[in-house]
Amino acid sequence: MSALDLSIIVVSDHTPQLAARALTSVMTETRQSSYEVIVAQTGPGEGPEGGVVAHPVAPLLLHLPACTSTARAANQAARLAGGKYLLLLHADALVIDRAIDKLLAFAAANPYARIWGGRTLFQNRKLDSKSCWQRMTLWNLFCRTSGLPAIFEGSNLFNAGAYGGWARDTVRKVDIVSDAFILIERDLWNSLKGFDTAFENYGHEADLCLRARTFAAQPMFTPDATILHSGKPHDLLIASSTLDLIASETALVQRHWNSAAAPFGRFLLNVWPLTRAITTTTAATLIPADRARCAARHWRTVWKRRAEWTIAPNPAEIAAVAPSLVET
Repeated sequence: MSALDLSIIVVSDHTPQLAARALTSVMTETRQSSYEVIVAQTGPGEGPEGGVVAHPVAPLLLHLPACTSTARAANQAARLAGGKYLLLLHADALVIDRAIDKLLAFAAANPYARIWGGRTLFQNRKLDSKSCWQRMTLWNLFCRTSGLPAIFEGSNLFNAGAYGGWARDTVRKVDIVSDAFILIERDLWNSLKGFDTAFENYGHEADLCLRARTFAAQPMFTPDATILHSGKPHDLLIASSTLDLIASETALVQRHWNSAAAPFGRFLLNVWPLTRAITTTTAATLIPADRARCAARHWRTVWKRRAEWTIAPNPAEIAAVAPSLVET
């Protein structure tokens, strides 16, 4: 076993200055663990990589083409890792209150989990609920398509996909841990062959966590390890991002759902943008604000471009499996 506790992987997508800030927070707040840092820089940096090259944490810098996906960049960086654990950390994250030390201690206390995550907060210290989430099921896809999570955000029943009602303030087993701050055994990562690069910028961590169950992994979350994360709250108002998201979720359904439920899952994913287009267009009519009009245009665009992500459900397939439908 390597004497090095941890290999920290930061994928920097045209954000070398943010990455340098993340490295400074790692160096300042990580005091009890031996670690190395590997920065995968996709595309050209700004100046001398915005301070990454000369940073006192002495990162190993991996230059990759600008078109390199998040999953592929992480995989290439992980090949250079020598630590017992791998920690993926977003370039726009800030480690606070010794979060990495605490996450490693949590892993040592709960070794059977094999994958661990901590709490993420936005820069204003408000909770980012996307630090972990539940795998897709027919129920939570139905709720999403019906708009129920927006109405009952704090409901464990109607917003189950986001673990609605849970303030991320307790230790808990979870299905998926975000790649913004995810710790995994390097041996498990190698067994899984890292991220599947069929999932480029969305869905790769969900696929990884779901595949890890084959190796008896049970991801766990602790609120004691906390990072600040600027995130990209407006990503879903960029049509290409939404198209990528739906395509990746469709692929997750195809891969991880059983044959009885998969056609229904695909159908719900196909319908979701239509229901969003209808509700946002109606809202923009009733409340003619710029934000409402922008959302309506966005979802109409996504629906018009549905050929880019739709896998049409086969009526005969649905009819054949309906009697044996089981929840996945």
